[in-house]
Order: sequence, then C-alpha cells, then structure tokens
Amino acid sequence: MKSNFILRSIFTAFLLFSAAASAQNVSGTLVDNSTQKTIPFATVQLGENYGVVTNQEGNFSINTAGFSEKDSLIFSSMGYDRKAIALKDFENGTVYLTKNVEELGEVLLLDEKLTALEVMEKVNENLAKNYNDSLIHFTVFKRYKNTSIPYQMRFDFKDKRDDFLDKKAIREINHSMDSLNRAMQNKTTSYYNSELVDVYFGESDSTKTRIVKAVTLVNEEESTSMENLQENVFGTLLRNLKSSNTFKVRTGIIPIEDSLDMNEILIEEEEIDSAFASPSQYRQHLSDFGFDEKKGMGFVTQLDDYEYTIEDISTFNGELVYVISFQPDAGLFAGNGKMSGTMYVSADSFAVLMADYRFAEGEHGFNLNLKFIAGVAFKEKGKSGKIIFQKNKNGKYIPKYLRKQRKAYVFFERNFVFKENDERDDRMKIKFEMTIEMDQNATQEWLVVANEKITKAEFDAAEIRIGVQIQEISKYNPEIWKEYNILAPTEAIREYEY
Repeated sequence: MKSNFILRSIFTAFLLFSAAASAQNVSGTLVDNSTQKTIPFATVQLGENYGVVTNQEGNFSINTAGFSEKDSLIFSSMGYDRKAIALKDFENGTVYLTKNVEELGEVLLLDEKLTALEVMEKVNENLAKNYNDSLIHFTVFKRYKNTSIPYQMRFDFKDKRDDFLDKKAIREINHSMDSLNRAMQNKTTSYYNSELVDVYFGESDSTKTRIVKAVTLVNEEESTSMENLQENVFGTLLRNLKSSNTFKVRTGIIPIEDSLDMNEILIEEEEIDSAFASPSQYRQHLSDFGFDEKKGMGFVTQLDDYEYTIEDISTFNGELVYVISFQPDAGLFAGNGKMSGTMYVSADSFAVLMADYRFAEGEHGFNLNLKFIAGVAFKEKGKSGKIIFQKNKNGKYIPKYLRKQRKAYVFFERNFVFKENDERDDRMKIKFEMTIEMDQNATQEWLVVANEKITKAEFDAAEIRIGVQIQEISKYNPEIWKEYNILAPTEAIREYEY
C-alpha cells in the first residue's frame, strides 16, 4: 500500500514537472447572460475533484496540463444552468451562464412541505452522513489580505538627558516623528500573503501539512502595518543616537531585542523569511463540522439561537435547493446567535451547499479594553464569510471555497527602553512611549483545488513540511503562479505597485 502511495506521489511530481515545463492555462470571465453582470464564486471544474472558483470579479484561470482536448470545463453556479465546454472548443474570454427559472409546479413536487426549522433539523441529522474529515488529501491555495488604516501615532520621550541626546537631536527626532505621523495618518495600505499547501487529514484529528510555495506581495517602505510603524520609529531613533554600539530593547519587563543594530533597521539584510502552515489551522478551516459560533457558522447547529425562514427554492446542478435566511432569535428566550445571512440546503441530501453570513445589526465580536492596565485594546467591529461545499466522487461534501473577512479596531501603547550594550557606567538608556491607533481589515480566502481519498498507510507516508522560504515581491508577477491552480488575482492585486 505504501509503495502505491509512493508511485502515485512520483506520478504527481511528474505531472507538476510537466506543468512547470509546459504549463497551459485557460482563463476567462463568467457573466450572467441576461444582466451582463459578472458571476463571482462560481465553480469551474475539470475532472471530478479538480477545479477552481471565480474570484469576486468573476474571473478564473485554470491549469489544464495532464488533461486531453476532449475533456470539458464545467461551469456551475447557484441558480444557473450548468454549462460544459470541451477544452478543444474553449477560447479565453467571456463565458455566459443562463439563469435557471423553475416553474412553480416543479417546486411543488417536493415530497414534504417542511418548515425552515424542520429543514435545519434534517441538516443536523445528516451531518455525519454528508460530511467527512478523515483520510483525505487536499491541495489548498490560501490568500490573506491585511489592510491597515492608522489614524494616530504618538511618540513621547520620558528621559531627555543632554549627554544622551542633545536638544538638536531631540528636535530632529520629534520632527521626524511628526512627519512620519502626517505621512501615515489615515493612509490605507495593504499586503497579500499567498501559499499553496498539501493538507493530509488522518484519523482522530491528526493532520499533516506540506507547504509547496509561499509569496508575499508588499511594499515595505509604504506599509502602515503595526510592525512596520514600530520599525520606522526604531530606525528614526537609532539614526539620531551617537553610538556605534548595539542596543537592548524592552517593553515593560519583556525583552524584544538583545542587540539591535542601526544597520538592521536602515539596511535590509538578506534574510530567509519563512511561511508557516499550521496543521491545526488548516484542520479548523477545512474540517467537516465547522458549523460552530466560534468559526462564525453556529447558525447551522445552534438551532435554539436562530430564527429561520424559507425564502425561495432554487437549483444547483439540476438539484432542488432550499434558500433559507437566518437571524438571531429575538424572542423572550433568545440565545447567543450573532449572525444573519442566507444558506442553501439540498432538498435531497439536506447538506448545506453554500452559506453567506455576517454580524447581525448591532452585534460585534471579541472586545478587549485594557488601555489603562496594559496599554492595549481590540474590538472586532465586523465579521462576514462565505463557504461553498462540493460533493466529491465518494459522495461526501468537501469545502471548495471559504472567504472570511474581519474588521477590527486596534490600540497599542507601550513604554520602550533602549539600553546601550556597553560596559561603561554612563552608557545610553533612552525611555520613550509609543502610541498607535488604527483600523485593520483582514480577508482570507481558501480554495480547495483538489481532494482525494487516502488510506491510513498513505497518510503515514505523507511528507511533512510546515515551513518554506517566502518569495517577497512588490509588484504582481503572473509568472510566479502560472503552473499552479490558484484563485485568480483581482484588479487590486494585478495593479499593486506604489
């Protein structure tokens, strides 16, 4: 059994090599035939367990290496007729889908006229039957976007001894800090992290990850991330300190640097940054029963906390689907529900095929205010998500696409001490306070490019590699991912350059 897995791995490696050598990608945009609007998050399938999803702008790109010209691309989206185009007939460009309009008579053919709550009860009765999270190999593309909007940055000296910093140096530092504050204040900047990872689910929640590739799209000089703002402050201070020695840096009683050198801040050294694929994180996001409040999807299983309404009957790949809206229960014995949104439930298998959710009006997430105790505050102001499941050849529903967005307020106030590494009695010791206040918006997207059933022996033989060197770029380069299936870049990514 193990030898079969090794042979399969060699074959897979051969396919990847072939793809890298002569990669063939087809791309296009899905459009509604009647409205001419693009169709986001539609499935583009090639083979049973291989495919991508259109991005939020309706664009897709899929690698066809290893497939014949007789194989067909299958395009499908909730409420639309499925469309198949043979590879030999496909031309890059626009693909039109037609809305599927069901006659009322067809809808009434449902055997049971269930209430929304009864449908949800059947969903929970069939969870174990419909979903599976053991002995599966996923190939996953993950993209993370972080946007920072600072609106306060303050820098105050606690110690202004003339023998450490003369008045001119203090004026220069204050001027530099004021300039930095004006330049960064209310300035929106973003960066993107992308990684391709093989994820192996074993039995009893055991998980292995093998990271294949990782890329960061960022402009370090312009970034307003918390780390970059702190680094700018440190660099400004070090430029004005009259010392060739390194410095110890601590905040409170916590040391954060033993030998900070001006050159480490002012001159970018060649370092090996590494991406880290946490097995537990991938397990959490891709496991079958991810329907809990902590992950934003408690509306599936916490029936006492929500009110449900059947809004419509739709179709997906020829299957009737209940369109069910949900919101927190507002009754006398209301529970802890926080989300509102819409889910799509198969009328045949009672599996959740797709769900969109967000904080209900007036709700917010985690809230921490320790400004006066620890100098930190955090408030989760917004949260939303989308999940699309796809039935595989084993009859189980596997996450195909996940999108999670979070908006948060962040406050950071710290006292720092710079202490010169020198044995003399009058070595420099500078104390200052730094305050940063900002909004941060984070979006993560997970695309399951492929999945396959494996055996325990194959899981045991799977290679583990949770870290890999990150390729850092400041301008989008389509060549980097051309031999892989990924979520197509948005216009913001394609035009990312300062």
